[in-house]
Amino acid sequence: MLDTLKIIPLDKIVAFEAPADDRVERLAAEIEEEGKLHNPLLVKPLDNRYLLLDDVAVLAALSRLNLRHVPIQPADASLAVRPWQRVVEHWQKDDLLAYLRAFPRQVSLSTGTGPLTSRQAGVRFRDVGSYRLTFSSDSFFTRCDMICRLIASCGHAGGGFRAKLALDDPDPLRSFPQATAAVYPPFFSLDELAAIAGGHVRLPYGLIRIDQPGRILGIDFALEILQETAPLEEKEAFLKELIRMRMASDRTAYYDGYVLVLNN
Repeated sequence: MLDTLKIIPLDKIVAFEAPADDRVERLAAEIEEEGKLHNPLLVKPLDNRYLLLDDVAVLAALSRLNLRHVPIQPADASLAVRPWQRVVEHWQKDDLLAYLRAFPRQVSLSTGTGPLTSRQAGVRFRDVGSYRLTFSSDSFFTRCDMICRLIASCGHAGGGFRAKLALDDPDPLRSFPQATAAVYPPFFSLDELAAIAGGHVRLPYGLIRIDQPGRILGIDFALEILQETAPLEEKEAFLKELIRMRMASDRTAYYDGYVLVLNN
C-alpha cells in the first residue's frame, strides 16, 4: 500500500468540483501556518494527468501557496463513488417549481419512491412529500449542468446546504429541525467525473462521496520541501524516508479496510 505513494507536479491534477473561495482561503491559511501537508491527495491516474478524488478546496489552497509538487495516493479498484444528499434550509416547493419552469424541456417532475436512476435527482420536502426530477438527455454533461443550476436555485432561495448525509438515510430531515428539504443528486461514474474535469462545467462542492479502503493519512509532509525548486527525484527520496520514519514510530495505526494513519 505504502509503495503506491509518490510525488507529482501539482499542475498535473484536475478536479471535477468547484471550490468555495472562503473555504480555500481558510485552508490555505491553516496549511501555511502549520507548515505541513497532513495527507497525500487521493487521485485516479489518467493518461497524462490525475483526477482529484479528495477535497477540491485543498488542491486550490495548495495552488495558492505555490506548491510545485504534492504527495499522492493513487486509488485502486476498491474505490466507491456515491452521491451525498444534502439538507437545505428555507427552500420550498415553489422554489422547485420555479426551477422547473426555467428548464421545461430539460427536466420533468414526478412523484414516487424507490431508487433514483443516474438520470434522476430527488427532492424531499418536510411537509409536502418527495419528488424526482428526470433529466431529458442521456448526456452526463446535461446532468451536470442541470444539477449545478438546481443547486444555484437552492442558493438563490436562501437554502444554503447545512450538512452532508448518507444517501440511504431513511429520514434525512429528522435531525435537522430547521431544514425544509433534502436534495438527492444524481449518480456519476468515475469515468464521467474524469470527463467533467476535462470540460468547462464543474459540479458544486460536496455532492460526490469517494470511499477508498486503505486510505493513508497523517503523513505530515513539510510544506517548504514541496515549495522548493529541488528535483522531483530528491522529493521522492525524502518521501520514502518520511514513510520509513513514520512506520518506525509507535504512532502508526492501521485500521483494516479504511485508513492507515502514519502520525496517530
